[in-house]
Amino acid sequence: MACVALAFEWPSQTFFQGGSPQTVPTPGAQHTSTTASTSTAAAHAHDSALRPRLTKILLTTVAMLSVLGTLYRWPRAAPLPAHPGPRIFNAGIWTLHFGIDNEGRDSQRGVADVLRDMKLDVVGFLETDLHRTAFGHRDLTRLAVEELGYYVDIGPGPNTHTWGAVLLSKFPIINSTYHLLPSPHGELAPAIEAVLDVFGTAITVVVAHNGQEEDPLDRELQSKELARIMAASYPRPVVFLGYVVTKPHAERPAPYKIMVEDGRVHDIDYEDEDRWCEYIFYRGLYRTSYARLSRGIITDTELQIGQFALPKHGVGVTNDTLPARYLRSYKEALPAYHWFPMEYYGNEQSGGVNGHFYHVFGTPLYYNFPEGAVL
Repeated sequence: MACVALAFEWPSQTFFQGGSPQTVPTPGAQHTSTTASTSTAAAHAHDSALRPRLTKILLTTVAMLSVLGTLYRWPRAAPLPAHPGPRIFNAGIWTLHFGIDNEGRDSQRGVADVLRDMKLDVVGFLETDLHRTAFGHRDLTRLAVEELGYYVDIGPGPNTHTWGAVLLSKFPIINSTYHLLPSPHGELAPAIEAVLDVFGTAITVVVAHNGQEEDPLDRELQSKELARIMAASYPRPVVFLGYVVTKPHAERPAPYKIMVEDGRVHDIDYEDEDRWCEYIFYRGLYRTSYARLSRGIITDTELQIGQFALPKHGVGVTNDTLPARYLRSYKEALPAYHWFPMEYYGNEQSGGVNGHFYHVFGTPLYYNFPEGAVL
């Protein structure tokens, strides 16, 4: 505002000074008045000449500070995955409830701490549309991107009037497509379809937020569209991270079987019956772990995490049968880099970190590779 104000020629107060009118000079004081007028004119001319210089100096200073601030926040290196050697990655889905925790504070710091501890390489955030005045035009990805190092796709803009969806990735995003899912009865549902370069293999990642159960037609049509998107990328590996709102194994027209069967994907664990909102589906990968982390005070929804291993490039999954996918294991039977943090074992009374702990099963679930897997 100061720079803009200096850019204009403002009229000087010739008739009033200090809030009181000037006295009209008498003839005897004409010489004195003329001298004073000359001095005033000279001072005014000096101010007029000085103002453009000050304006340029201030504008240059502001511009330089802006550039320095941008350079200070510029990433120093490209994002790196947590486990580049064994070619595994952790993918999670979390509904952040517009970045406000259960105590009414900004939740970005708490979210970033969990992402760091869980070593998440790919994560979908839902309910993130804050790019509007009512929410202060906040960016829920800023802290995670700057401090943890992620590529980011902020998803459909506020002009689409959805809940919002975001994709963070430690792997380069080759391309992404935004989908506004069919919503004839109301809730506009966003979806991000992105192709990631994961250790040299193209993998499709879909992040989506379906409508609620009050609109069965919306959910059915949205699920059919998501299934179409996943099936269209076959045989490319797929990871789906989304808010589905369905009981596991629910019959059509509920979303579950539409998405799993028509989308040609697997449920991350079909024996997990205690789900309703969030789901993880996959195809063309070896699932090695599955964890459910309680919400703490961050939001009203848990964090779900799936760990996946890539088969050798050009080989693919050698045994995709049901028994081969459910070779359950103790974590000790797998290398330590598959393990999730021990600090998060606990319950509501004790243990865990900042109110977060492995719940439902009390531990992450681990799975062995089938015999003959080529990694």
